[in-house]
Amino acid sequence: MDFVMRKSMTLDKAGIDSNNEVRLTDLDYAHDIALLAQTDRSHHREAKIGLPISSEKSKVMKIGNTHAPININVGAVRQENVAKFIYLGSVIACGGDAEIDVRTRIAKAAAVFRKLQSIW
Repeated sequence: MDFVMRKSMTLDKAGIDSNNEVRLTDLDYAHDIALLAQTDRSHHREAKIGLPISSEKSKVMKIGNTHAPININVGAVRQENVAKFIYLGSVIACGGDAEIDVRTRIAKAAAVFRKLQSIW
């Protein structure tokens, strides 16, 4: 998996530039991968190098000021545009802030404490 990711991400200027001049190409853990790109054409190179993308598990999220949807197809399936998604238990939002993630974690913790109330 690491070889395929390194190979596909070095084919062109893949990824996005972060604030500290580091190029981020992907977030990956085990078999979960979030691909980062500046254009909607970047996902084609992964399939060429041998990294199949699951159309059932994939979503598209645009980060930026415009609200126009991005039309990306995996095979013949148009991918759903979302404003947030869950990656490794964290809520990633298109606005880039962590407020939704923090509120979600607090709500989950409160639900667990309510269930434990009968024990205490």
